[in-house]
Amino acid sequence: MSWQRIEAATVDPDLDRGLEARIADPYWLLARQWQTGEFGGEDAANPLFMSIRGRYVPLDSIRIGGRPVDPKTALDAPLEPLVEREPVRGGPSGARVAAELGQLLLRGLAAAQVPVKWRNDLRGAFPVHLPDDDGLDPEGRRRLELLGRLSLDGVAAAAAVAKGAQLSSLTVLKAAPQALRNRMDEVGRAWLPIARGAFSEPGGQRAWAPSRMEYRFAVGATTAAGPLELSADGYHGGRLEWFHFDWSSGTGFSDRELGDDHEAELLPAPLRFRGMPASRFWEFENRDVYFGGVDAATEDLARLAVAGYATLYGDDWYLIPIRLDAGTLAQVEELLVTDDFGRVTPVAAAAAIDGARRAFRFFEITGDPGPGRGDAPLLLLPPTVETADAARPLEDVRFLRDEAANLAWAVEHRIESATGRAVDLAARGGAPSSPQAENDRWRYVLATSVPDNWVPLVPVRIGDDEGPIAFQRGRIEGRGARGHVLEPRTRLLIDEEEIPREGARVVRRFQSARGPDGRLHVWIGRRKGPGRGEGSSRLEFDTIDRGV
Repeated sequence: MSWQRIEAATVDPDLDRGLEARIADPYWLLARQWQTGEFGGEDAANPLFMSIRGRYVPLDSIRIGGRPVDPKTALDAPLEPLVEREPVRGGPSGARVAAELGQLLLRGLAAAQVPVKWRNDLRGAFPVHLPDDDGLDPEGRRRLELLGRLSLDGVAAAAAVAKGAQLSSLTVLKAAPQALRNRMDEVGRAWLPIARGAFSEPGGQRAWAPSRMEYRFAVGATTAAGPLELSADGYHGGRLEWFHFDWSSGTGFSDRELGDDHEAELLPAPLRFRGMPASRFWEFENRDVYFGGVDAATEDLARLAVAGYATLYGDDWYLIPIRLDAGTLAQVEELLVTDDFGRVTPVAAAAAIDGARRAFRFFEITGDPGPGRGDAPLLLLPPTVETADAARPLEDVRFLRDEAANLAWAVEHRIESATGRAVDLAARGGAPSSPQAENDRWRYVLATSVPDNWVPLVPVRIGDDEGPIAFQRGRIEGRGARGHVLEPRTRLLIDEEEIPREGARVVRRFQSARGPDGRLHVWIGRRKGPGRGEGSSRLEFDTIDRGV
């Protein structure tokens, strides 16, 4: 018995028909488009030309710690080193820095063939004074002592040279021959700017608020209507951005009173970003971002708004590059768009149109009163560094809560020793051993031991019994804080909300960056970040050791 059947093949090796994207019933599709109202759309004109007019005013003052900073200094450096900087020559690294600057001077004199006799006299006139040994870094102490014997105090020598304007004006070098003094002065002129500007150091103001563990400062500008001020009360260190600033104070002003005019006529460019949906048929998508797989909750409106605009209106975004100086507070007065139909359309600021009824405030300074009066919002371009290089931490302090002991702890993982080097306290071991009860003899223990680098933070009331709670730094068995972050020489109170259940971490280290003018800035700064959750010190009170 045999039989045959005829069946259709669903696989066609020829892909031409599939790539043509044929439509079986185009009339039906046209009727459907007419029914849904797709033919009633707007004229999809493309922008060809844009004219923008605005005003701007430069930032002319900076206030740190309630006192203004010298305007010349403020305008000469980016904000990060100006706000974060700490004393270097007067800190634990002072002796090492002084010796290294002195060694740099001695090398320059040796290269200029200055006799050893005059170099030794210079070393004798400016000896390196070493700080007391804290016993934390024996190897670093030996290196510092050796460097101190072979070098001189470059900080003191630079201060003395600055008074006389020449290296040969020092008393110890006045007896040298004139030709030799000329060579010394040439070395001194090249060395003095390096010695005086090696580090960015404060002039007395301090922006770090220990109770909040963050930086607090303010910047100001002078407008035709009077001064205005923007405050940054929650800067944690790292990269300073416009959103760190809030409207602090200032007289009422409109866009006509802000500052200098700025007009530009520009060609708009389509906005492009990574993962943007393709705008053409059969174009390969970029797989870096998959908007179809965006996972957002119902309350995550920002992510949903970005995904919606990217997928639906990606081709309608245009970029208008405007060049302004750093350290500028700007305001757009008018934006005119000329399309390919020859029409001119004015575009107003969305914040000015919505006013107080707006639900979203993108790229607005908190507290800006302008949009409430129908004006465009202020745009801040702070003078900041593009990128900064950070060294290994000099100090690393972890803050955590210990619910079992009803305390908070500050764990000093790393601190800066008297030699100016970082010492890893966490790697030195745990808690000191406690004597154990022998045989069956019981022993009363008032409190168990904790590691040496754990500093207690005791909750206390500020003011009366109804006042807020803060954590006060304490001591255990005479042991207290040893690093700079915990302020060992003053009373330290930390606001309770600054140490949440996930904890906090403060890192202090050297940083370097180049400003807009290309100059190198080196400073010591701090950065606050999240911790790793709660911890346990295993501290117990009133216990009985029952022995073996």
